[in-house]
Amino acid sequence: GWLQRGDASAGFLGWQFFREGPWSFPIFFNPTYGLELASGIAYSGTMPLFALLFKAFSFLLPVSFQYYGIWLLTIFFLQALTAQRLIFLFSRSTAVRFLAALFFSLAPPLIHRAVITHEVLLGHFVFLLALWIYFSPPARQRIWMWPAVFGLSIGLFPYFPLMIGPIWLAHTIKRWLTGPAIKLVIAEFASIVAVLGVMSWQLGLLDGGARGGGFGKFKMNVLAPIDSDGWSWFWPDLPSTPYEFEGFSFLGTGGILLSIVAIVVAFVRRREALGILRKHWP
Repeated sequence: GWLQRGDASAGFLGWQFFREGPWSFPIFFNPTYGLELASGIAYSGTMPLFALLFKAFSFLLPVSFQYYGIWLLTIFFLQALTAQRLIFLFSRSTAVRFLAALFFSLAPPLIHRAVITHEVLLGHFVFLLALWIYFSPPARQRIWMWPAVFGLSIGLFPYFPLMIGPIWLAHTIKRWLTGPAIKLVIAEFASIVAVLGVMSWQLGLLDGGARGGGFGKFKMNVLAPIDSDGWSWFWPDLPSTPYEFEGFSFLGTGGILLSIVAIVVAFVRRREALGILRKHWP
């Protein structure tokens, strides 16, 4: 019952049709969903990888079954796990890593997506994975890592790879400047394209015919990082249009204070800060 509102209801229905429908190829094809139209499962706002997993075990599940609760638990666990692994690259302090995991797991944009029934958009941990690869020492990096992250991201939601792409590009530029083999970069790029191509085909994203509206209405205000939108006792709710909640990106009081502290520390230790910027300018 708690899913029968907003976008979650469409995702739940997409899962129900996918579960009851026959196994098909492409594997994410949802032949009975849509009035004489059908489509890939990605267009219904359903978490494709979870839907595929639970369809395989559908015969063991009750008639009325949803995996949104399991999804929420998994997402917040992975958010905390990847956050502390990312911070581990900079600090071995258990307290620092614990606090960092809290900040990432309680980030207002993450919680906000769950509240407004945009659960399908909660896979923020893949962005932390991308940052982890970027900042990891070269000795830890493997050629399969970026293709795996891209494949995972598109399996969570179709436009996640577009957000991970710039991080990969920055990482590629940084590696290029330190002299990696050109063949390695070409092989990695070809692998990413191949993975995204196969996943797009299997998810039904290449069929075309999709239509959307709301461009220019569902947007993010440039003041979104400091616009509490009613989520803070301290920071004001700035004037905005009715549909800008789609771009909710409030950093939270802790996030804003940390940003201010970081700017002050960077100014005081500007020589060290400039060294870091030169190393990571991409």
